[in-house]
Amino acid sequence: MNKEYIKGTVFERKLVEMFSADGFIAMRIAGSGRYSELLPDVLIMKNDIVIAIQCKKTKNDKIYISKSIENFKKFKEIAKVRCFFAVKFLRKDVRFYDSDKINKNIDLNETFNTYEEVISQFKIFKD
Repeated sequence: MNKEYIKGTVFERKLVEMFSADGFIAMRIAGSGRYSELLPDVLIMKNDIVIAIQCKKTKNDKIYISKSIENFKKFKEIAKVRCFFAVKFLRKDVRFYDSDKINKNIDLNETFNTYEEVISQFKIFKD
């Protein structure tokens, strides 16, 4: 298995653990990029809300995602769920970017949501 794939898998599993610890049903879709380019990496569910997350990790200050965003928008159109890119920049906490606000790349200096902001947007904690 290639090193980049393993790093991506570790990041995806870490996100699943974070959301699960906060009471979400969270699952990683193994092989999402290999077998279907439309499938997200992670699905999160709670209180009738489903969130799809596409995970990216980079050592650079910018990540190019033109093909990923195209596929993710198709997925969103079909599934009718909220979609985020979760990006892990080197030495930064994970950042969440709304798929509707992204064009071809994500820059380190762009406006982003924190983990807490993502889950609070949906009032997930209220059962």
